[in-house]
Amino acid sequence: MKKIFALSLIAAFISSCTKPAGIKLPDQEKKLVVTCLISPNDSKPVTAVVRLSDPKFTSDTTHYTDEVTNATVVMNDGTNSIILTYKADHNCYESASPSAVVISEGKTYHLTVTTPDGKYANASTTVPVGLLSVKSFDVFLKDTSYNSINYDAHAEVDDIANQTNYVCLIYSNIFDTRSMIPGQTYDSNGYDEYSFFDSDERISKSSYISTYKSGNIYSQDTMFHAFVHLNALNCSKEFYLYQNSLQNAGNQDNPFADPALIYTNMVNGFGCFGAYTLKVQSKQVR
Repeated sequence: MKKIFALSLIAAFISSCTKPAGIKLPDQEKKLVVTCLISPNDSKPVTAVVRLSDPKFTSDTTHYTDEVTNATVVMNDGTNSIILTYKADHNCYESASPSAVVISEGKTYHLTVTTPDGKYANASTTVPVGLLSVKSFDVFLKDTSYNSINYDAHAEVDDIANQTNYVCLIYSNIFDTRSMIPGQTYDSNGYDEYSFFDSDERISKSSYISTYKSGNIYSQDTMFHAFVHLNALNCSKEFYLYQNSLQNAGNQDNPFADPALIYTNMVNGFGCFGAYTLKVQSKQVR
């Protein structure tokens, strides 16, 4: 009984000594978050997305990354420079036209972003040389219905000799829900399904093999046409590390695992300025 009384007395004493901690969390500087990916195979204008980072310590759980609309975004190749201007309808900065800048294999490009309040970030990337050669690409249909197609996919691409390769294989789907009439356009819908990453940086490889299980194309309406695309990307190291880290972070469902760090090559900021060459191969599955 004396022991129980003593423990109760100690607990009462401890509780009487507690009070809310008045710890002031440190102020967090917001930094620029920039994403700009370039390719000589892209027929669209060069684009860059510029936002502000979220503070590390905050009690505002409804806060999201802020878009920056008044930045000065400049890209140059060491000789020529272009300014990307903000387009409100696309929520990004764009070059005036696809021909405003020529993206060339083997060339190094530099990106700088500044804001009126003094924020500054910059990065460089070199466009890889060569397209990946698709050795094989097969799609195996499984369960299908009027609005759903389940499939497995397998692909192999050859290594490019005498250089370090950073490879990303993306399987994407596209389908339409309107019967195609000759001479008439029709709406299409597509989304990225799965990405595979590999490199010969540490281990020599002759090819890269990817197998995707249980891919699914689904529509609320009847699908009249459907395709599975293999997007074979020969990536700059920056692009490879950034995209791979994004996928690893998205796949992390273990609550006890350490947080996955997102790669960045932006000096004084976050995000990625990267490059790639692209080879696309398609299989019609309906």
